Amino acid sequence: MNELHDAVLIRDNFTCVLCGQTEGKIQTDHIKPFSLYPELRLDINNGQTLCQSCHAIKNSQDMRLIRKEASHLWKKCLTE
Repeated sequence: MNELHDAVLIRDNFTCVLCGQTEGKIQTDHIKPFSLYPELRLDINNGQTLCQSCHAIKNSQDMRLIRKEASHLWKKCLTE
């Protein structure tokens, strides 16, 4: 997976795609969380470069999405 990580950073020119930051802690992120989209885990098109601040915001949004999906699946199980 380090090859994917490096490829995303190079593609995005080591620049946060949300705020444009190039200094500090630059990280890679799965656009669609791999816990919900495991088939996209190694897809470079599902990767993006984010600074630490934008990544923290994105992760909190991902957690809301994951909880929403889990709640939906739980409700579906209860009605079947």
